[in-house]
Amino acid sequence: MRKLLLIISVLLSFNVLNAQQQKDTLNYFSISKEQRVEWNKIEDKWRLDYFNSFLKKHKLKTSCAHCYSINFEASFTISENGNTKIELVSNQVCGKKFNKKQEAELIQLLQKIIFPKEFYDGIFIFKIGKTLKC
Repeated sequence: MRKLLLIISVLLSFNVLNAQQQKDTLNYFSISKEQRVEWNKIEDKWRLDYFNSFLKKHKLKTSCAHCYSINFEASFTISENGNTKIELVSNQVCGKKFNKKQEAELIQLLQKIIFPKEFYDGIFIFKIGKTLKC
C-alpha cells in the first residue's frame, strides 16, 4: 500500500511540474500595459511597411459595399532568445479566406517583426487587419 501511495505521489508531482512548464497563450487584452504599447507600435509599423502593400498586390480593398473586413489572427511563439515561430490561427478576407500562397506570404512578412525583450519566452495571439464600421 505504501509503495502504491509513493508511486502515485511521484506521478502527481511530475504532472504538476509539467503543467507549470507549459506557457499560457496571451492575447492583446491579457498582456501588460507596457507590452500593449509596444505591440501597438509594432503593428502600426508592420501594417505601414508590409500589410498595406500586401493588400494592394493582391487587389484586396475594404469597402462597406463589398468587403468590410480583412483580418487574421496570428500566433507568435517567441523563444528565450527572441526567435519567433508564427502560425496563422484564423483569417477572413471579404467573407472568404486567404489562399495558401497568400497565407505563406503573410507568414513571411510577419517574420520581419522583431519583438522587444518584453515578449521573449512567451506565446501570443494577435488579431491584425482592417475592419470597417459600416
